Amino acid sequence: MVTDHLPTLDPSAAIDRADVVITAYLDELERQVGAAPGPRPWAALDELVALAEHYELVLDTNLSDLPRADLREARSRIGRLFTAQQPVAGMSGRVNNRLVQQFRLPGYPLVLICTDLLQEGEDLHPFCSRVYHYGLAWTPSAIEQRIGRVDRVRSESERRLTMLNRPATGEDLLQVYYPHLIDTVERLQVRRVLRRINDFLRLMHEGLLLQAAGEGHLDVGREVLVNEDVPPLPSQPLRTSFPVRPEHLDGQSRSLAVDETLAAQQLDRFNAIPNMALPGLAVDWERNQPGSGTLLGTAIFSNGRQQPFSVQLEREGPHLLVHCVSPIGRVSTTDQWDDLAKWSAAIPARLGTVEVRGGSYDVTVEDDVLLTTPTYDPTRVAALIRRVTTLDDGLEREHLPERDRLLKEFRAELERDVRHTR
Repeated sequence: MVTDHLPTLDPSAAIDRADVVITAYLDELERQVGAAPGPRPWAALDELVALAEHYELVLDTNLSDLPRADLREARSRIGRLFTAQQPVAGMSGRVNNRLVQQFRLPGYPLVLICTDLLQEGEDLHPFCSRVYHYGLAWTPSAIEQRIGRVDRVRSESERRLTMLNRPATGEDLLQVYYPHLIDTVERLQVRRVLRRINDFLRLMHEGLLLQAAGEGHLDVGREVLVNEDVPPLPSQPLRTSFPVRPEHLDGQSRSLAVDETLAAQQLDRFNAIPNMALPGLAVDWERNQPGSGTLLGTAIFSNGRQQPFSVQLEREGPHLLVHCVSPIGRVSTTDQWDDLAKWSAAIPARLGTVEVRGGSYDVTVEDDVLLTTPTYDPTRVAALIRRVTTLDDGLEREHLPERDRLLKEFRAELERDVRHTR
């Protein structure tokens, strides 16, 4: 029999064990680290170095809410971000958000091919500084919109230019290409469009006079007779029609009304709440607080019941404001929703509904209090927490009996600093 000559019929047996793959990968990284300095092909080590060096930029552009999310979510979300990467990616018809996010990483895809789909509304700048226009837009503004996907603050080209200690050369700049066939009408189209782009740049900087109305078509017979090469981009600094004159800079230097220490002082004031003696209120504060202006705790009532809550630091004009959220739980029937709607009309707080499905709660009681002088912080915060948690507990006993749930069941969502009422 054939099976007598096979060690196993399990198809997974042909796959290397995870520890073998990881060891081989680490060996390859070690080889790349020890390689002789000098030009070499792009490798995994370069990707890891770029991720570490630009960690905050990668988070800001791809996973901006991850620092506030539950740690249990981080692994799956990062895993999805790095799933099914490919060297060259493309899209048309609709935006593929996963490919866009992956292109904002230092690894694959290294090339992103798309139509006008990504002309507006997407940032592609973190690790890209080359744009190829296959097929020209007719208007300068459309060309600038495409280039603007990578010509942005914190872009790869800006970082490269900022670090230079010498005059910039051509390769240091953002590279924009207009591929075309020289012996065809495409050459005439490129020449006309680049000429209009140069006029557009001068118009935006040197004056507000309107351009002559441009034609919506190309007169090939006339353009062929023009003895002119493709115009270069302006190489001199652009001049503005609204320059800053020396007299504009005359004046007295004044100190800032708000310095950098004020925010730290206000956060310190808020973070001191767990150490205060809150009158008429017993609170079990969490030992590991999420930070970023959010505190978690559990109000303990005299009858033994307990009610989790979060307090969040916000602003209302020039004043500090403390926002309190206490989760009720999940409401499952229409009758319960109707009862809650009637009940909320008569309470001195607000009822919040959570639109995201699948969470640990979909109804909250919420309210705010303004902070005045620090002397009254314990009294005002205690009154806020007591009011919100007492109303929440009464609602649970009346409409959701036997659901006195613990803070750990709600923590992941309470940490997100979300306001469910307005």
